[in-house]
Amino acid sequence: MAERELKYTFYSKDRETDNVVTYSSVDNAKACIGFSSDWDFTKGSPSWSLAESNTRLVLTWVFTDSQADDQLAVHNAVKGDTWKLTYASDSHLFESYREDDKSHYKAWGDIRSKD
Repeated sequence: MAERELKYTFYSKDRETDNVVTYSSVDNAKACIGFSSDWDFTKGSPSWSLAESNTRLVLTWVFTDSQADDQLAVHNAVKGDTWKLTYASDSHLFESYREDDKSHYKAWGDIRSKD
């Protein structure tokens, strides 16, 4: 079990219909959500899965104790919206969102609030 991890959940809505998108795969979900180039997936060990009947993309990001500073930097960038989703582009077909109520920050076996 990882001593340090971050978990974030994302979903998309179709801009034309406002319906929540059902993803066909993790790669499809990542493309629909549109992570900007700001996202630094070289820190820690990110892994991806689909949840809630393939309507949610879950990013579980594991860090070692020696990567504690990276974990905090990633968390602050995500929570502070420094790292953007590209849904803001008018040409993007989907509006994408991060669900704060399904996020967590875990260190030393203790899951902390989403703040």
